[in-house]
Amino acid sequence: MICGLLVKFCNFIVHYVDHTMKELRPNAKRGRIAVGVIWVIILLGIVSLIIEGIQLLIASEIISVEDIGGNLLFILDSVLSYTTSLIFVATIASIVTFILWFRRAYYNIGLKTGKMRYGDGWAAGAWFIPILNLFVPYRIMKELYEKTDQYLVVNSREPYTERLKTDYVNGWWTLWIIRFFTSYISFKIEWGPLSTSDGNPFFSVLDSIIGITLGIVTIIVIEDYSKAERLLVETEDNAIDQ
Repeated sequence: MICGLLVKFCNFIVHYVDHTMKELRPNAKRGRIAVGVIWVIILLGIVSLIIEGIQLLIASEIISVEDIGGNLLFILDSVLSYTTSLIFVATIASIVTFILWFRRAYYNIGLKTGKMRYGDGWAAGAWFIPILNLFVPYRIMKELYEKTDQYLVVNSREPYTERLKTDYVNGWWTLWIIRFFTSYISFKIEWGPLSTSDGNPFFSVLDSIIGITLGIVTIIVIEDYSKAERLLVETEDNAIDQ
């Protein structure tokens, strides 16, 4: 009798662990954190863009240093220096928080639909592998959108009216590629063999504009997918209730 109870207990534990491992993992909080960090970068980027714009106007001789004032110009340069440092720190945080959200989202839809093109580890690792990071993350995000859309069309218990479309994904990745190269050029101008004593305000302004736009589009992508992901959670809850 004791052996029978032990067997039943072991079966219960195995069944419980297996069921828990296959449940969707919470991702809404990760999405909110990722969006919050990106907003910080956007706000800091706007501050940088304003100061870089003033520097561009001075370099283009549209306004003179006398018009700004030496003391104010010094303050603006100091603010830009601090802002650049804060953007760097926030960007590192954004990379971490976005990848955590991205990998969890890919993992969850993999549980629902079965075999995916890549393992969920690729949703994190692909960003750091040269050459592959130019197209694999895009493929993963596109598959994330397509598989989720296909699943919800068939299985959603709630009205699925705002269907996922890859238009946002295409725009997001196009901006990411452009930003990748503008940041590289801007870095070379500031610190590399192309550097000059005054840098190049035009590329700094261009890089900031693209960075701010990319941040906004990335927020749109995260929030757009998060709406659909909530429906995935609801289908999970309904399945458990049944």
